[in-house]
Formats: sequence, C-alpha cells, structure tokens
Amino acid sequence: MPREKGRRPGADVRRKEILEAAVKVFGNKNYHWATTKEIAEEAGVSERMIFFYFDSKKNLYKAAIVAVAGELMEMLTRGNPPIDDIKTFIKMTSRNYITYVKENKLAMKLLLQSIDLASDEEIRSTLEDLFKGFYGFTRSFLESAQESGRIEEDVKIDTVAAFTMGLLILLSYSEFLGLDLFEGTGEDIYSVGDHFVDSITGSMNQS
Repeated sequence: MPREKGRRPGADVRRKEILEAAVKVFGNKNYHWATTKEIAEEAGVSERMIFFYFDSKKNLYKAAIVAVAGELMEMLTRGNPPIDDIKTFIKMTSRNYITYVKENKLAMKLLLQSIDLASDEEIRSTLEDLFKGFYGFTRSFLESAQESGRIEEDVKIDTVAAFTMGLLILLSYSEFLGLDLFEGTGEDIYSVGDHFVDSITGSMNQS
C-alpha cells in the first residue's frame, strides 16, 4: 500500500513495515537470494534505514522469523474456549493453525525454509528458542488436560506433543505444496486434528 504523502510513521510502525516487507521478500526468494535493497524497496524506505533498525541482513532475517512465530502463536490462541474444555480447545487451535497456513503462505514458507540455515549458530539458536516455545505451549495444555482427567492416563504426553508438532509440520507442507491428502474421502484437512483429539481423549469409545 503506498504511503500517504507527508506521513512520518513512528519507529514501531516503520519497523513493522520493514518486517512485513522482509517476510514477503525472504519468503519469495529465501535468505541467500534476497537482498536488503529489495526489502527496502518493498517497504518504501532507504536501504540505510534497514540497517538503522536491524544492523545486518541476518538480524533482519531473525527478526522476521520471530515476528512470524509471534503472529502464528497469536492466531493459535485467538477465540479459544477455556482450556478446561480440552477437546474443543485443541480442535479450535488446530483449525486456527491451518487457517494461518492457508492465509499466510509466504510467512510459513519463510519458517519452513529457515531450517536450511540451521548451520548458522545465530539462526539455529533463534529457531531452537521458537521450537521450544511452541513445544512448551503444546505440552503444557496436554499435561493440564491429563491432570484434570480429560486425556486418558496412559497417554504419553511427550509422545503426543512431539507427534502433534510433526503433524502440524506435515499439514504445513501439504498446504504449501497444494497436496490434497483427502481427495475422494469426503473429508478435509481440518478433520485430521479432530480425529487425533478424539483418539487421545477417548471420545471414539464413547457412545
């Protein structure tokens, strides 16, 4: 969107605009091929302004990853019911995740391709922190649900949390690649999370 003439956004607004441009450019071209000049042009600022806010291309890339992860986490918890309604909570969370993937493909592409840069210690550290945050979020509500009797006692929480993370990654790649995993089944991508929740809560055995 063109910036209005005479508009002088504050530092937070300017930084947000640069990050949005970075997500778009990095998502399209990946870290190595994208340039700060392209990002500056996309954001409508000077390249010098990029380095004023982020010091380096790498710092901008890390900040873009963190920004996307923050948006995703906000989306996961948007409009969720109380956590004591664990079945509905997990189903809504999974739907929120898939909706984010569908509506923010460049942002998800940025996250998915960032694993290629794990050999860089700084980027790897950023990714580890984000992954631990998502894993901790997943594990915490599963553990809480089990303690309150809403998930069967014999369910291994660590295993379920790891499986959940893997499932979300699978769904991300499926959506990103345009794969129709449910063609001819009469179901859609959202049903995967529903069946998974039903199994760990024992709902499939209820009348």
